[in-house]
Amino acid sequence: MGCVVTNTVAADKVDEVGPFFSVVIPTRDRAELLSRALASVEAQRFRDVEVLVVDDGSKPACANACGALVKACRIPAEYLHLGSYRRGRGPAYVRNVGAWRARGQYLAFLDDDDEWSDAAYLEKAHAALRAGAADILFANQVAIEASSGESKPLWLHRLAERMRQAGKVQREGCYALTVANLAAFSGFCHLNTTVVRRDLFNSIGGFDEFLLYEEDLEFYLRAVDSAQGILLLPDTVSRHYTASGEARDSVSQGLRRIERLISRRQLLSKSLLKLHSAALKRQCRKRLSHVNRDLARLMVDRGDSGLAFNFAAEAVVNGATLRWFLFTLLLAGRALSDALVGRRE
Repeated sequence: MGCVVTNTVAADKVDEVGPFFSVVIPTRDRAELLSRALASVEAQRFRDVEVLVVDDGSKPACANACGALVKACRIPAEYLHLGSYRRGRGPAYVRNVGAWRARGQYLAFLDDDDEWSDAAYLEKAHAALRAGAADILFANQVAIEASSGESKPLWLHRLAERMRQAGKVQREGCYALTVANLAAFSGFCHLNTTVVRRDLFNSIGGFDEFLLYEEDLEFYLRAVDSAQGILLLPDTVSRHYTASGEARDSVSQGLRRIERLISRRQLLSKSLLKLHSAALKRQCRKRLSHVNRDLARLMVDRGDSGLAFNFAAEAVVNGATLRWFLFTLLLAGRALSDALVGRRE
């Protein structure tokens, strides 16, 4: 697995059988950013925590810097270097390694280029989880554009207002959610603000290591489908940095749009076959319809009427509008015409 650096600093009130939270942070060649992420974990008021930094093959100089950061942590922390691998093993594999190594009752995740912004995040999560014994807790975060500094809320930020309007009552600052509550909402909570019971994580097999893009969405669907209790902490607890220079290094930005769409199509198709919840299946079909429409438009731009029709037809099957159905008929005519022309030639 590569080098292991362990920091055994004693934490306040750490349970002998293991901490309440294990925080998993994947990293690769970004020691300066990792320093910021670690500082935001160290700033947490709740101290029954361990940190696992899993390095997906940083170069030696950066690996030494990362190891030193972990060794200097003021809370129990471990640094796992997975060894050199040209393209890395991917975020799903790296997070799984951290999760398998973890001892905590609950797993929390944080990307190395992001940070927690609320020092009471884990304290609030602990109070809610002890009171409600849920399998998953979600919270909110903001996206910050690095060059402009502009920030905007992400994903589940409107869900709390819907729960309030529906007359739902908070307990320990959280709303109890059903799968239907989440499935009716178009967003989903990303990993920086996701806490999941380690037993649930293990029972569903962790992250899908074959996915290099949107592994968080796929995990979210399976976890929510299997959870016995889900809580929403409506507070904003994290900053997710998007940008210019850093974005070019990320996996999702490195893939071309068509590759991302095809990857998402495969992910949703697989999820549709495996999910049990009818509400989540409806959500998957809706997402799948949008993906296929985007792919159909791209194929039209490329002049491939046959593939455009195939994607458009699949969009119709998964619930596209009447207008889109008519457009699909037009594409069918184009594809047939192109095929006849091809045969004559």
